[in-house]
Amino acid sequence: MKVENSSPLRICFGYDGFIKETTLRDNFLNVIEERIKNQLPHTGMPSLPSLVICEDNCLVKMIAQPFLIPFENPHIIMSSYKGDVIRVLLTMLIAKIESKTKVRFKLNTDDYQILGFNDILGVDIDVNENTRYYPSTLTHKKSKKNINKTIDWEPVEISDYEHLVATTLCALSYEKDPQLNIDNDIFKEHDLDKELINLIRYGFVSIHDNIVELISTQCSVIIFEGKILIGENNADQMTNWISKKLEKIKQKQDMKE
Repeated sequence: MKVENSSPLRICFGYDGFIKETTLRDNFLNVIEERIKNQLPHTGMPSLPSLVICEDNCLVKMIAQPFLIPFENPHIIMSSYKGDVIRVLLTMLIAKIESKTKVRFKLNTDDYQILGFNDILGVDIDVNENTRYYPSTLTHKKSKKNINKTIDWEPVEISDYEHLVATTLCALSYEKDPQLNIDNDIFKEHDLDKELINLIRYGFVSIHDNIVELISTQCSVIIFEGKILIGENNADQMTNWISKKLEKIKQKQDMKE
């Protein structure tokens, strides 16, 4: 995920030939299966494209911002979407530009809905670092039902210790690289894989080579209704979410009065 966030986007734009989302998915899986079967190179996660656009269908890599699926086993690394593919393209381009520069885009973000994707490909890497892929199926009926599908964006609830680590790393991001050696006092006597599970699973931090590093592009941490919440704010997700919540509270108060 760290490598993916720091790598250039690889986008196949104008990749025509497949009218249906299901057909595009099936052919993509066939290519992966055929290359693995014939032991051809470049079948690992780094070789997969960031985005493939075909008519109003697209395939999206899901292991980097702005589209990142929480880690499971197997972990979903590729998904498909049918609908406003230009929105997908622009979202990826803007997120990449903002993560690498000080440029900030003012977007029309009247709501805090995000795109709903359909899983294609999961991956599991065993202790010997062998990669195994797990394809997912999608019926044409479900594909039509999910056209322009959106879901409500939600921040992630974290523990007090995760709050401490996240805010410490965020503070470092203003001065230098937002990372700490695993020998730092803040990590002593802590099982990081368990105690930082939400920060790791939702792609806010990574642990590699004895380094704990913040990889979120612009995370925000808030305390709301007694809960500690963290979320990306590179496209005003957290800002819009809290605004909606406060508006609902205000409406309830007005009704009581």
